[in-house]
Amino acid sequence: MLVVLDGAKALRKAVRDVLGHDTPVQRCIRHKERNVLDHLAERDRPQVKRRLRQAWALDDHAAALERLKVLAGDLDHSHPGAAASLREGSRKRSPSPASGCAAP
Repeated sequence: MLVVLDGAKALRKAVRDVLGHDTPVQRCIRHKERNVLDHLAERDRPQVKRRLRQAWALDDHAAALERLKVLAGDLDHSHPGAAASLREGSRKRSPSPASGCAAP
């Protein structure tokens, strides 16, 4: 079983409490995308959105992670909030394009 959440910490805790610590939990990519894009000016959103979706569409897991890492690096100086949002949770879980999920 894979549990897909919107990033709410209370829901994540409830999953652990009810289903156990070994239950895989991933973040919905649409919620992650929205959170990242909310840190950007309107003019910058289409390019970043395209890069996010291209990374998440890759079948090669390592390549997808690398693209997201590069994107976060590119955003560091101009949009540090977007970069931080993109990196948030990336050490816990990585994106799973097939399931439509991203790092929690």
